[in-house]
Amino acid sequence: MNIVSESNTSVGSPQVNSFFAPPISKSIPHPNNEKTRQYTECSHTTWFGASVEAYHKLAVVYGYSLVYCESRGVNCFMVRNDVLGFRASDYLLPHTIHRPPTYGTNCGGHRNDPQNREFQEITQALLLERKQQLEDDS
Repeated sequence: MNIVSESNTSVGSPQVNSFFAPPISKSIPHPNNEKTRQYTECSHTTWFGASVEAYHKLAVVYGYSLVYCESRGVNCFMVRNDVLGFRASDYLLPHTIHRPPTYGTNCGGHRNDPQNREFQEITQALLLERKQQLEDDS
């Protein structure tokens, strides 16, 4: 989930895991984690990326607003609040922009992960802590 923290772009378009509807806020663990490093490639299962709720929280921490998710549930768009001129995230909440997955073999997203790997719960506190660590390291 480094799309925002490592850049200062005006607009970001992360691929989201729309399998998890709000208020579920999950992400696969960071790929620097030894346990997950081998799973950074696309597995064509539900074990990938982060949920719309998790990206919403990330956007808020870094001064962005998640403003739209396209109809197939693949990509969402976030825009820096200073570019928008206001915080759209106060009005556009994850449950209003989330779209269920309509891609894959049966247009219902990827198949379930046969390895049943765990996701990491993404909280605002976790993201703020990570942001502070990045700032301290730079």
